[in-house]
Amino acid sequence: MWQQEIRDRVEQIKTTLSKEMAAAVDSLEKKISTLSLTAAEERNEIQERVELLNKKFSKSIEVLDETVYKQSTSLKKELSETKEQHQQDVINLRKQILAELETKFAQLKDAKASKADLGDMLLELGLRLKGTELVPALKEASDGWSGLPQTKGHNGTVMEKTATNDDEHLQLIKQTQTLE
Repeated sequence: MWQQEIRDRVEQIKTTLSKEMAAAVDSLEKKISTLSLTAAEERNEIQERVELLNKKFSKSIEVLDETVYKQSTSLKKELSETKEQHQQDVINLRKQILAELETKFAQLKDAKASKADLGDMLLELGLRLKGTELVPALKEASDGWSGLPQTKGHNGTVMEKTATNDDEHLQLIKQTQTLE
């Protein structure tokens, strides 16, 4: 009897332990299954986020590429138009200069002007092309040849002498340009 009780007791402990181990194994399997599902869901969610970010970045890059392309195309077009306009301006200016020269030469031919007058006209034309005006004192000197011992330049400087011939006139012009 005593042995029978021990056997029953051992059998009862085996059964209890087996049930507890089966319950623990089931519990662990459920936890593992739950963790696996959670990990798979999180992995899928992360992949979806990465794909979404990639799509957003791709779209942003496409938009930036398109914007840069449009702007560069626009700039090229503007530069081309500006270049054409400047070329046309140069052509027009060249025509104006040639017309002005022809007019001045025609006037010289008709008036039979002296070398000094021709030099004055060419100087004035050169200064106009350069974008400066003829110095008032130089204009007075070339117009009147006043014979005064000294003349003032446009900036108030005093020249040492007044031009009396063509060579002196050219030297006076060079001195005046140097002072500017």
